Amino acid sequence: MYLFWCAVVPVLALPAARRLVAGFTGDRPTAVGLGCGAAAATVTAASVPPATASVLLVLCPVLMALPVIDARIHRLPDRLVLPAFPVVGAWLIATVIVTGTPDAATRAAAAAAAAMAVLAVPCAAGGMGFGDVKLGGLLGLITGWIGVDTAIAAGLAALLAGAGHGLVVAVRHGVTARLPFGPALLAGTAIGVVVTRG
Repeated sequence: MYLFWCAVVPVLALPAARRLVAGFTGDRPTAVGLGCGAAAATVTAASVPPATASVLLVLCPVLMALPVIDARIHRLPDRLVLPAFPVVGAWLIATVIVTGTPDAATRAAAAAAAAMAVLAVPCAAGGMGFGDVKLGGLLGLITGWIGVDTAIAAGLAALLAGAGHGLVVAVRHGVTARLPFGPALLAGTAIGVVVTRG
C-alpha cells in the first residue's frame, strides 16, 4: 500500500503542479516536464521510509512545479519556497517527538546551513539567485534528516547536474546565457536519495 501511494500521489498532484506553473509563468507546462517530476517524486519517495516520504508527497505539487517554473522564468518564487519551510519544520518536530531522535534534527539543520553557505558564494558573485540558496536550504533539511551520506550525495549530484546543464546551454547559446539551477538542485536531491537509499 505504501508503494501504491508513492506512485499515485505524484500523479494526483499533476493538476495542482500544472496550475502553479501556469500561475507563475502564464504558460501551460508540457506533460513531459511535469511527467518527469512525477516520476522522480515516485522513485524518491519509494526509496525512503514512510515518515520521510510523507513530507515529500505533501510537497509534491510544489517540488514538481519549481524546476519547470525556474526553467521558464529563471526564478524560484518565494510564495512557493518559503511556505515549504514550516511544513518541513513541523514534520521534523513531529518526527523527533515520535521517534526520539533529536540528533537527526540537528543533522538536518546542519545540512541545510551547509547547503545555503555553499550556494551563497556563487549567489554573492551574481552566479545564481537567492531563490536557489533558499531551495538548497529546504532540500538540505530533508536530505540531512535522511543521512549525511544522502546530503553529500545530493549536493554533489546537483553540482554535476548543474555543470552538465551549463555546458549544454553554453554550447547551444553561448557562455553568457542564463542558467536556472533549481532543476539541478531538485534532480540532484532525487539522485542522492535513490543512490544512497534506493
